[in-house]
Amino acid sequence: MMAMAGWAASIRLGVVLAIAGWVGEWVGNGGESGGAIPPSPPEIPPSPP
Repeated sequence: MMAMAGWAASIRLGVVLAIAGWVGEWVGNGGESGGAIPPSPPEIPPSPP
């Protein structure tokens, strides 16, 4: 039970970091000032079986 909770929390943290990195990269590439449509965000990993 606790192992599953820890696994889920680590996955959530990874997703947050991935989205934050994607947003940071998009802004760093001038997407914000250029008004360009950002690329699709990284997909959320599937839930455990």
